[in-house]
Amino acid sequence: MPISTAEGKSEESFLSHLARGTRSAQQIYLQSKCGIRFPGEPHPDSPHRFDFSYEHIIRSVEGSLARLRSDYLDVLLLTDRSPDEPEEVARAFDDLHASGKVRYFGLATIPPHRWSCC
Repeated sequence: MPISTAEGKSEESFLSHLARGTRSAQQIYLQSKCGIRFPGEPHPDSPHRFDFSYEHIIRSVEGSLARLRSDYLDVLLLTDRSPDEPEEVARAFDDLHASGKVRYFGLATIPPHRWSCC
């Protein structure tokens, strides 16, 4: 899966810095977030948008795990807004947790009045 100009850059940078230090990834709490599609994903003419589909969440986690060279994330956060597809999110979270790829889930930067999904 190609990485867009923005997706995964912080994870790649983090891993690069980690490789230069003495701490291993197992000593660090790994957290990532998902829910945003960058321009050009999955097609060159695709716009920037939120995406909480099952497929996008799974693909996002797989990409994060590959970039971080880890078998699991400690936490996966949904970013910026309440999802329009709560059933898709629940199914993805169930599958990711059952497979051991994500231990815990949460919400990032979502004000309480928008917690309609939870």
